[in-house]
Amino acid sequence: MSYSKPKCEKGSKLMRTRCECKKPAKKKTAKRKTAKKKTAKRKTAKRKTAKKKKTVKKKTVKTAKKKKDVYQEHWALVRGQYSHNVPSKNQLKVRRKRIDEAYKLYDKIKKLDKTVPPPKKWRYPPEYCYNVQLQNMIKDLRKELKGLELDEKEAKNGIRV
Repeated sequence: MSYSKPKCEKGSKLMRTRCECKKPAKKKTAKRKTAKKKTAKRKTAKRKTAKKKKTVKKKTVKTAKKKKDVYQEHWALVRGQYSHNVPSKNQLKVRRKRIDEAYKLYDKIKKLDKTVPPPKKWRYPPEYCYNVQLQNMIKDLRKELKGLELDEKEAKNGIRV
């Protein structure tokens, strides 16, 4: 079996892309336009309704403000600072949660013991701690909080050690 070109009728062209014959499009002849008479339409009286005034709302254009780097992420994004490699977005979210938790624990401890210095004045503030160091800091803060709460309960009950 061999391939053969399709045989096209007289006046048609062979389309190479589809291997089929295409007939030329018929030319449209211009039709005469006849002038139509305009009929007078009866205009009905339209009722005028009171239009509601639209209030113009001013759009405020927000300018891009520099975000305050509360969590010192520029420090954490350097390889070897927070973790051995550059931390992923998920690791940074976990880091933010841990820093927030450390500050919440500090606030609770501050209510019980007024002499505790603020985290910014600690030798290692939570924003500049390594991953494991931050985890250990939270554990230590929890232990300290439990100890202070026990001391508070003992002081209320009148039991002294």
